[in-house]
Amino acid sequence: MVPQINIIMIILVGLGCTILPIAAFLVLRKKSKNIAGALLVGAISFFVSQAVLRMNILGFISTQQWFLEFAQNRFFLYVLTVAFSAALFETAGRYFTMKLFMKDTVSYYGGISHGIGHGGIEIILLITLAYISNFVISLQINSGTFTNMIESARQAGVQGEAMVAQLEAAKSALINTPAADFSLAFIERFFTLFFHIGLSLMIAEGIVRKKELMFTTLVILIHTAMDTTAPLLANMGVNSYIVEGVVGLFAAGMFIYTMTSRKRFENANKIYPKEKDQEALESDY
Repeated sequence: MVPQINIIMIILVGLGCTILPIAAFLVLRKKSKNIAGALLVGAISFFVSQAVLRMNILGFISTQQWFLEFAQNRFFLYVLTVAFSAALFETAGRYFTMKLFMKDTVSYYGGISHGIGHGGIEIILLITLAYISNFVISLQINSGTFTNMIESARQAGVQGEAMVAQLEAAKSALINTPAADFSLAFIERFFTLFFHIGLSLMIAEGIVRKKELMFTTLVILIHTAMDTTAPLLANMGVNSYIVEGVVGLFAAGMFIYTMTSRKRFENANKIYPKEKDQEALESDY
């Protein structure tokens, strides 16, 4: 049986991860108008660069024997490669979506909204959907139907062995994971949302200040550094809360950048997205 406290935590974390980006956008909406488009563009940037492109490419490569041997024998280089690929694809997604779809809305608040969209859709796709699945499986385990699924897979013989192993692993994790550990997903996503906001804002600053290569390179390096550090620490057996603390340090750095960059956007007269009414007014002159 999955403990009731575990089920409650799964529900709370799933709801929390869904509400987090929505709440962040609503707070930002009080500061600036004309940012809904940037939110959508940010979501598109993650979905296309990660869900459509990178994950499918990585999924194909992961079936190749040479890549499996590389991951097993060169773990540091493997982690670095995977981290760099995430940074490269996501940064390209941020840059091209801003250049193609935002144009005059590239600004301080536009960049923040883009980051909320980018990080928000990641939260929903990676955590919310996974926790909905965990909730459903937990109910199946406690009702006994999950056991029937395992038995059906076991009757398939050799073909069902992999499925049985996956189902048993999922059942064991939901039953034996301490309830507090489920909150780690929310803690991590809370930190990474601020991290994504900072990265999108860096791309926006590069575009606004016409220093695109410098800021794009910086974003790739920072993103690669975080995505490399966390899994390496976890592989070394470092406590999960310490690992999340390190992620929190990266997020804190990006939060500080977000706060301090406002003055530079202000100097470039790019705090707020350019409104259509403003464009019409300027054209009259």
